[in-house]
Amino acid sequence: GNSIEAEEWEHALGLVVRFNLNDLIDPVLTAAFSPLARRGLVGTLSAFASQVRLVPTFPPAMVDLVDAEVALREGQLELAIDLADRAHERLGDGHPLQSRASAIAGQGHFLLGSYDEAEVALAAARVEATDGRDAAEASHGLVQTRLFGERGAVMPDLKALAGQRTEY
Repeated sequence: GNSIEAEEWEHALGLVVRFNLNDLIDPVLTAAFSPLARRGLVGTLSAFASQVRLVPTFPPAMVDLVDAEVALREGQLELAIDLADRAHERLGDGHPLQSRASAIAGQGHFLLGSYDEAEVALAAARVEATDGRDAAEASHGLVQTRLFGERGAVMPDLKALAGQRTEY
């Protein structure tokens, strides 16, 4: 509790593993994912996901999301898309990280030049976003996709992006 409130993510994740607090895996990983991923600390997430995989039950959807993030950053685009799609489905509607799963799939499709699939995934990410930063990232991806894919007017998307406020 205190580690989460203080945003001491590494400590919180370590406590979950050390004391086998399996019922806290999903909520702690959900809270820690965005702050750690945005700071580039994917290794911390990946190490935690590796330990969670050892739990006898089927790993939570959050493990798929962590693995998708790592695969995207390592350039394993097809794997990233597959894992993100599976995480998206398993996280379920309304989960605060469902947008991130859609964004990972969208980025992977964009980098593969699959602009139709990228546009669908990034549009979903924008709708699913629960904070300004996720919405802005999805809008940015949509602008790129529409520019590179020569998909028509981008001014409405650029205006929407300019109007979105993000917190860093």
